[in-house]
Amino acid sequence: MSEIKLDSIANINAAMDNMTSKFHALKSVILKKENVIIGSTLCPTTGEKNKGDARENLIKALGDWDIHATSTTGEVVRYPGYFLASTEVVNAIYAFNEAKEALTITTKALVAEGVSEREIRTAYAKSGFSLIHPLQARRLIKVISSENLKRIGFSIAKKITSVEKINVKLARKRLENNNAFDILNALVNLNETDIVRWHRPVNKHIRANILHETAQGEKLAKMVHASMPIIIAGGFQLPEITFNIPKDSHKKRNDELSKNKIALPFIKDGYMTFD
Repeated sequence: MSEIKLDSIANINAAMDNMTSKFHALKSVILKKENVIIGSTLCPTTGEKNKGDARENLIKALGDWDIHATSTTGEVVRYPGYFLASTEVVNAIYAFNEAKEALTITTKALVAEGVSEREIRTAYAKSGFSLIHPLQARRLIKVISSENLKRIGFSIAKKITSVEKINVKLARKRLENNNAFDILNALVNLNETDIVRWHRPVNKHIRANILHETAQGEKLAKMVHASMPIIIAGGFQLPEITFNIPKDSHKKRNDELSKNKIALPFIKDGYMTFD
């Protein structure tokens, strides 16, 4: 094993130890009976409240960052939900989020040093996290204020495609790492600094529209991802909660219609486009 891989394992291991430590501290705080925990996780397909103890459901949602055992596409279990929490719980969540941000900084630094995604995955496995979904592990927990909070509206976003703009140099490196040398010929006339679009399918996910409204009628709405529960800081009463399943009316993006569209066989339904 090369020296850079050994360093990668050490860095990932330290970041994961920090994150799991903060999670266990958060778990202990959630289980304290004197701390207020009111709310529920929701079924990601129907919006129905999940049965069981609210504290246990919240702990399960925040601590599950592994790829689902039955998943064929590397999906994680989604835990939309809402929980009103007291100050000690909120502070522990902030500390947990800081550990997640430290993990993100660690992985970005490794990438900047030239460590491949495959090596980072190996580092996770060697650190005891072979089933980890890195995005879910790094995903921050949304904390919102209870002041003037009127409604949280959950909805299901249908299957869409994420688009990442990267330079040709990085695109070539990714293709080489995945042994897609035949596709490299498609980029032969492009400069290393030219931009291509990397398209990945995104399965149905949950979003939440958070609405705050003052007594004077001033409204502030914000849309956020809701794969994990939303934490409401302070207060004693939950807002109105809705769950909507939108109709399928998605229109194709212009960049999906590019004439230079090349399938990426190592990403199911993934492709690359450029002008």
